[in-house]
Amino acid sequence: MPKQILRPKSSHSRHPLFAFVLECPPRSRFDGRKAEIAFELKKFIPKVHPAVFQSFIDEHGSRKKIEWQEPFSNVAFAIEAALASNTWAYGAMEHAELISANGGRELLRSAGHYRSDLMPGVDDPERTDETCAIWLATKDPNLFNQIVSSAYAMKGLGTRSWDAFTVDSEKQLAVDVDNTDKMMRFRIDVENFLTKQRNVPTFRTLVVDHYRHRTSRLDTHSLRPWVQVNVYADLAPETREVVTSHETIDQIQLPRTYRASILCDTQKKTIEVIAKGGLPVRDGLVDLFRHHLLPTGLKPERLTRRLINFELFQTEPKFDFGADDAISNVVVDEVRLLPPSSEGGLVTLERKRVHGRPISVYKSAETWFGGKSPIGRPGWNFLGVRLRLTFKPDGVGQKERVRTIELRSPRGTSLREKTDADHAAAEKLFTRWGVFKDENADDDE
Repeated sequence: MPKQILRPKSSHSRHPLFAFVLECPPRSRFDGRKAEIAFELKKFIPKVHPAVFQSFIDEHGSRKKIEWQEPFSNVAFAIEAALASNTWAYGAMEHAELISANGGRELLRSAGHYRSDLMPGVDDPERTDETCAIWLATKDPNLFNQIVSSAYAMKGLGTRSWDAFTVDSEKQLAVDVDNTDKMMRFRIDVENFLTKQRNVPTFRTLVVDHYRHRTSRLDTHSLRPWVQVNVYADLAPETREVVTSHETIDQIQLPRTYRASILCDTQKKTIEVIAKGGLPVRDGLVDLFRHHLLPTGLKPERLTRRLINFELFQTEPKFDFGADDAISNVVVDEVRLLPPSSEGGLVTLERKRVHGRPISVYKSAETWFGGKSPIGRPGWNFLGVRLRLTFKPDGVGQKERVRTIELRSPRGTSLREKTDADHAAAEKLFTRWGVFKDENADDDE
């Protein structure tokens, strides 16, 4: 039975300002009989415009004309047959879905900032994110691979394979990716380092490249530059079984690559690391990144890993405010819950604003469910919470303003989207109220 996945909403959050990525696709578990596959082609097909899909097949497959009016299961067989000789193209379809779920249109739009001639295709308002991703894979496979790298980085933020560091520097960080000699030494040291790590799979070859472009921020109308450095460590191919149109089982070999990521915000001077293999792997990658690509004399300091204390939201929380606090009110107007014994189920309870003012979802949920609101009930687990924060006026004659902060299980937040001042004010109060709790940095990978 295919594994069911909860797909998060495509959002502008968790988008890196600098990304260093050590690359690689999700690994299916293969027991010698049947692979457990999270991606289902027949469910992916209706998300992509047929004309765009056909162009993709013509470019990367056998130029076979697909009968798109056929049932999706038949169309899936035809696509698999057309792409049988190109394992990259088969994986690109799965990666298009990954892009949609992790960064979505904002991530695709960054490819248009890199190559302006691609913007109409990657930001077509009349087409889905999956369609735009497949269009990009048709037009520029190399750039598509770079966007895939960023999508994996987005997916990894806030997981147990993630750590964050800050760099004490008076100047904006400069990442020296244009120095060929430094990049070559960096690649050699990364390869030697990963080879010695017992929790990193044995790989065959390792390649490093980099990618410069600009992406928009939510708190300004400007475009902010960021750089992405990719390291591809090729693993042994994965055997995956597919059912043919003749109802027989065929095996295909899909490439696998080890992935990790380092995201560096050059203005806020923070570095986030996403890498499986344990704490020593993440520490080692950051140290090599610092040694080869950052100015001399800088030393990243680890930030405390924090969990979000969702127990605080089992009942409507009461937040205290001081005269000196920048925030005067907080309302929980949305919660996302996993029902008991759910297989891929997700319940979102949202209370719309009334006359521009946020309204608590707790009392509304009690009314909606006849006094039996699922919030806080046994077996209903939190997946996320949305807070509406009312900030006091910045000065005389100015109005108060409302900002939205999302908390995502187990560690994700949208604080990085906010201005530095709003970020600092919210984080200070979240810590005081117990929204955040410290976590042991040991891995459970």
